[in-house]
Amino acid sequence: MLRRSEEDSAPPKLEKLGFSYELLKQWRKLIAARSGMIVVAGPSGSGKRSVLYSVMHERNTPDTNVCSVEDLIERAIAGATQIPIDVSARLHFPAAVEAALDHEPDVLMVSDFPDGQTASAAARAALGGKLVVGAIAAADCVSAMWRLARLGVDANLLSSTLSAVLARRLVRRLCTHCRDSREATAAERRQFGQAISGPLPLFHPRGCEHCHNTGYDGRIGIHELLVPDDALRECLSRGASLSELREAVARQGVKPLRLDGLEKARNGMSSLEEILRATS
Repeated sequence: MLRRSEEDSAPPKLEKLGFSYELLKQWRKLIAARSGMIVVAGPSGSGKRSVLYSVMHERNTPDTNVCSVEDLIERAIAGATQIPIDVSARLHFPAAVEAALDHEPDVLMVSDFPDGQTASAAARAALGGKLVVGAIAAADCVSAMWRLARLGVDANLLSSTLSAVLARRLVRRLCTHCRDSREATAAERRQFGQAISGPLPLFHPRGCEHCHNTGYDGRIGIHELLVPDDALRECLSRGASLSELREAVARQGVKPLRLDGLEKARNGMSSLEEILRATS
């Protein structure tokens, strides 16, 4: 069943989700691949489903067979095969994934990896030449990989099929009609580390009729994108601990969620207070 408010609404374009220019180029290259498993991570309310629908919408072309398995179909994608979970008919996630594969999709979207069976079936589909894009509840990229491993996905299967993990949060966007700018305090500058040596103006919410006196107007995503390198894949294949995975990701130099948020604060898209709240 569709949520009535979204039944006729098109998914947001990827450009509207808060990706930086360089990150969007990298993300588009990843989702254009012929195979592999891409995981979108974040807590409830972080906009994971919006990203999944936007990927489906972008890949949904006449020569591409797109299929989805969803606990709740929030948006109808014309031309795509969308399979809802039906617990009463015993169509749970693992069985629904197998049913979706009967359609021989080029792209398979899975709205959630609630258990090891579902995640393993998705990984096997990726190994078999499908591009699988799915979501998982996790705080960041490392936590997402760790959770997949803890669900029981075979370590070698996970290391060989995982193409990327995108962690995401939603933060409130400053109202451009009333936002105030002032020079950052010493405490605020410390949040940016040693990277900023010159002036650092920051924007703050004020409130006006346009934003109903909240100082904010809508929301925007902040992101962390991990594309596993050989060293990280080796860690995954041998079932490394959470701390070992974090060390491997740190050595790879992945740009963390907070840093992407700080750049948005510096550019006046959101406030520093909002970024710190979302990434604490």
